[in-house]
Amino acid sequence: MLENINYVLFALINATPASPQWAIEVAILIAKDLILIVPLLVVTLWLWGPAQRQMVFKLMLALMISLTVSWAIGHLYPHDRPFVAGVGYNFLHHAADDSFPSDHGTVSFTFALAFLFWH
Repeated sequence: MLENINYVLFALINATPASPQWAIEVAILIAKDLILIVPLLVVTLWLWGPAQRQMVFKLMLALMISLTVSWAIGHLYPHDRPFVAGVGYNFLHHAADDSFPSDHGTVSFTFALAFLFWH
């Protein structure tokens, strides 16, 4: 049942060959490059001053813990990416590794929550 919901939601956001080229290019930019904001913000916080460096240490610790937990969950509950299962269209080359939990999601949410809790 949950797998069906997953595929229905994926179908709502998956681009098709009929999708505008600009929309596909924006989606690829977001998928590939938006995550680079996180290390840029970490460096900026580090350079901001000594008071922010403690938060950077906490953030890096939180990231290491969350990525370790994410890795463990991925091994306990492997879930193929939709294109591996032959569902939808794929416009971006990606390794056929597990889609759950998302590394980008894990890093983004950990950074955001750490910033909210410790800033």
